[in-house]
Amino acid sequence: MAEPAAPRAAANASTISAGIDAALHRGTGLPPLPPLACEENIVVLPMSRAYPQPFWGDGGPVWPEFGQRTWRRFNRDGKPIDQPLLPPETEPAPLPGEWIWGGFAQSQFGHLIAEQLTRLPVALSHRPQLPALFMVRPEPAFRDPPQFFYDLCAWYGLPRERVRILHHPVRVEALHVAPQAEQLLDHPPAPYALALADRIAERNGITPQPHDVVYIGRMGMLAEPKAGHAGEAYLAGLLAQAGVTVLDPLRHSVRQQAEIYAGARSLIFAEGSAIHGRQLIGYRPQRITILNRRPGKRIGRAALTPRCDDLAYFEATATLLCVYPNGQPNLLSALSLYDTAQIFAAFARHGIDLAARWDEAAYQAAIRADARTWLAAQYRPHLKEEFWRRIARTRDEFTAIGWQDLFKDVIAGLPSERPSGTPLGRVRRRVGRILGD
Repeated sequence: MAEPAAPRAAANASTISAGIDAALHRGTGLPPLPPLACEENIVVLPMSRAYPQPFWGDGGPVWPEFGQRTWRRFNRDGKPIDQPLLPPETEPAPLPGEWIWGGFAQSQFGHLIAEQLTRLPVALSHRPQLPALFMVRPEPAFRDPPQFFYDLCAWYGLPRERVRILHHPVRVEALHVAPQAEQLLDHPPAPYALALADRIAERNGITPQPHDVVYIGRMGMLAEPKAGHAGEAYLAGLLAQAGVTVLDPLRHSVRQQAEIYAGARSLIFAEGSAIHGRQLIGYRPQRITILNRRPGKRIGRAALTPRCDDLAYFEATATLLCVYPNGQPNLLSALSLYDTAQIFAAFARHGIDLAARWDEAAYQAAIRADARTWLAAQYRPHLKEEFWRRIARTRDEFTAIGWQDLFKDVIAGLPSERPSGTPLGRVRRRVGRILGD
């Protein structure tokens, strides 16, 4: 059965040029946009397998001449990282009309802005009325993308009714694809990327909100369970007392985030996805500071360097506490303990004297409470056996900083069965021996 047709537009020069806002090329200093490639009668596959790293999978267009014009493919740090695909054994359903290739509609806010949706601004500048095709992870929980995916699409000019999520193979009559304007790691933005970002922000009618110093945190992440710094709520409270604007990006819309970033003199980010929200706009005369929770990381460096006057990273973590689901430390869900000297130095760079306000006893109470929250959240939700088999390594990390009693108290209080009612059996007995039960 044929799929519903997409709107069919005449692919001639006058139609294409009419779809581009003339202001993008005249009077705003935007370099010329690259042309789109159009592949006709091309098979596009849904994702059947997701790769945890590098946040990609095995679906997408079955590109002809796979080794040529590699900009059509999924690139990171200037290099394609996807693999060639084979057409399905049975003929896919036809998908009439013209479509834009949108990419992977994943559930990571930062990756969407930094690499997955970066084709849309150029594609929609050329063909503003076309719908777009996206793939998602194959698990049922990811069948429909999160709301912020649709919010970001709308920000770029693609309303929800023109978003098509692919769940089975199709043969597309005409698929238009633009290069990624930005990529993760150290690949610089395309020459037009920053000016185009500002044009999109103007089209969305943002009003910059003046702020002196803004701290963008990861409040509430430890209970998700996700990574973060213990004691962040204590830090945020001191910052608010010092007159710093504290922003929880989960409580603000895409538009509100862009308005705050556009009007701030200084931005201080806890390392995380929210950093990429700054890519919604172009250059501003700003200082930007990143507080690393994973030592040595330089997340967003290539994207942020041309967007501000001064970018600095502070190694804000003294100790990492991890779980070991596959025998390796899972840094994406690690608990970071502040290096307070680095924290004081980072805020001093913005004129904030935290040392004079710091209460060490209150801070120690805060980080211990957060450690309890994080530890319970890591082990409780599914009682994953692979986590429990390697629990001794996490115990050793807690013991090394004198928190062995806290560890035993939290773990001993967790339920002894999975939510489904299946006993953990030998795994639970091993935990009992670790706890000395």
